Amino acid sequence: MRRKMRGLLSLGLAFVMTASMLSGCGSEAASDSGTGQEESTAEASDQAAEDSGTADGAKAGDTAAEPITIQFWNSWTGADGELLTELVDEFNETNDSGITIEMDIMPSNDMSQKLATSVGAGTAAPLLLYNTAIKFSYGKEGELMNIDGIFERTNLKKEDFDAEVLKLGEFDGTDYFIPMQASTYYFFWNKDLFEEAGLDPETPPATWDEYEEIAVKLTDPDRNIYGSGTQYNSSYIQMCGLRNYGGEMITSNGDGTFTYNLVDNEGYAKYLGIMAGLIGNGQGTMEGGGDDLFRAGQAGMLVSGPWLLTGVKESGINYGIALMPGGDAGAYNPLMGAGFTILEKAGEEEKTAACKFIEWWFMGNDKTEKTAALRWSTEIGYPAFYAPIKEEEEYKSNNDIVVMSGYGDSAVQFTPVDYPQTVAFGADVVAPLMENVCNGGDITQALKDAQAAAEAIPIN
Repeated sequence: MRRKMRGLLSLGLAFVMTASMLSGCGSEAASDSGTGQEESTAEASDQAAEDSGTADGAKAGDTAAEPITIQFWNSWTGADGELLTELVDEFNETNDSGITIEMDIMPSNDMSQKLATSVGAGTAAPLLLYNTAIKFSYGKEGELMNIDGIFERTNLKKEDFDAEVLKLGEFDGTDYFIPMQASTYYFFWNKDLFEEAGLDPETPPATWDEYEEIAVKLTDPDRNIYGSGTQYNSSYIQMCGLRNYGGEMITSNGDGTFTYNLVDNEGYAKYLGIMAGLIGNGQGTMEGGGDDLFRAGQAGMLVSGPWLLTGVKESGINYGIALMPGGDAGAYNPLMGAGFTILEKAGEEEKTAACKFIEWWFMGNDKTEKTAALRWSTEIGYPAFYAPIKEEEEYKSNNDIVVMSGYGDSAVQFTPVDYPQTVAFGADVVAPLMENVCNGGDITQALKDAQAAAEAIPIN
């Protein structure tokens, strides 16, 4: 008999928590983003470039004529917010442009409500850091600045950023975000438990089929050890696994409509069978968070995000990290991320100041020992998507981050770039689907129910 899952609301809650994490634990209508400088000022600009300490010299107009203070809103309320605060303080203390960033960190829900009442009125902070999904709320209304304006005002080069990561902030053909952090999900395993079970501790499973086989060998009820700690109540993780077996869950028709591919999908059915079997046979559990189990040495394997690394190291777990297992449809690594964006209604001086901060984040200045972007990768644990960072020795010598950066061409979006209801799809379709199947429900019928739920989601 299958075990009943406890806490039926946990599926939807976990998805919301994951979405909140993405926005705190991060568009643009075309703007007049010229520098306003005439060719006659080129010589003066060159001198300013030498003084700025940036790699290629400062762009025209990048030194504020008068000191300026701009607001910066974000929801980095966790431990990573401490580093963010330190970095903003460093910028304020070391920039030579008279710019002061006044940062306001608030809970994600509070920020969402604040944005809803202030963006349209033009009273929101000029500089925002948030989940890139807000492009659907404000990008289409022309409330956010086209990031081409950032590249025109700074020495940052668009080609230095991973193209697939930039797409996270794209809506209707326009990019609205300079990514600040991005990652996919990763596979973690406990090398000591592998060795105890007679498995090669250096060889993780390449597919979910192998994952299932290894989970059986790792499970030890007498020691309260589960072979699988993968969180069945995480809609994002389950969307990854489903895609690796059955391909795209949603297809964009290119005209604002979408086709859902859930019914009669043999790949999805196979993956759901694997997940249901792990729960039903005791290799997995819904009674505790997978991350907590892994940190406690009670889970042999799981899929989670880069935020897990710090806790695992502090717990002294002998761990391995790899890209997520693949399936019959391939090995895809859906990306999630957050980024910097600038309010379109901000004044020109505010836009320039915000651009200067974003440039400093990646390039630093003549007083910078390590760029903010490098520190964010090496200290918080997110892989780099900005080419110069990947060439830093400190980055290249960090094996975990190098592994996490290896998604390459396997990187994809969770849903089509123009699909505006990813959160609703996870909460209203994927979460109930997993709950149904892992409680012993018929997989074929569960997929039919999921298809109906998906088609009921309002798009506009």
